[in-house]
Amino acid sequence: MRRDVQEATARENYNRLAKCYDCWSSWEKPYLDHALKLVDLTHTRNEFVLEIGCGTGYCLEQICLAGNSVTGIDISEGMVQKSIARLQRTIENPETYNIMCASAAQLPFPINAFDCVLVCFTLELFPVETIITVLGQIENVLKPGGRLVAVSMSTDDSTDQCRCCGCPMKTYRGCHSCCPNVVDCRPIPLLTLISNHAPELTPIDVEILPFYGLSVESVVCKRKKR
Repeated sequence: MRRDVQEATARENYNRLAKCYDCWSSWEKPYLDHALKLVDLTHTRNEFVLEIGCGTGYCLEQICLAGNSVTGIDISEGMVQKSIARLQRTIENPETYNIMCASAAQLPFPINAFDCVLVCFTLELFPVETIITVLGQIENVLKPGGRLVAVSMSTDDSTDQCRCCGCPMKTYRGCHSCCPNVVDCRPIPLLTLISNHAPELTPIDVEILPFYGLSVESVVCKRKKR
């Protein structure tokens, strides 16, 4: 599928889901909290943080409340509107956040613009060739020494108690094949993709978390200093 067609399909799907997304995706929240822990809000202050696929703005809000300036992008206008509304309710200074519709494969920012990039349950929406493009974009916009915090559904089967037959993974993949607009996050080998296709990013922390017989993978990277 061509990237513009894939993005149009995702935009339409998430525009439709935007109003009820927080309820529909409540399973994500423990993993978003895990991602925020990896961002390390206790010690992260006065940084410029980009979230790719910001959804309804939960992570943006928490990072901004911790004393940082945030930028969020999403392919869906509905999600962007929900994010803006959330931050308008809780953030006093509107100059500390910027939320817009944009493509992750063509980030509209200068090089070395951000101290940290966060991407949760977004990379696995893309075909592999687009993931590689997005990783290159992340390398460009991260400052030397900056951090990438990525979370995705994982192909790792170490948390699968039915590993002998692979039932949860087979069932999930079948649901994804039949209903890709509902079960849209397909498992990906996150660490392998980063290690093989993002030479400027050095993984420093990797965790595999259980998810109902499936796995969620988190990877923290530092961008190499030039």
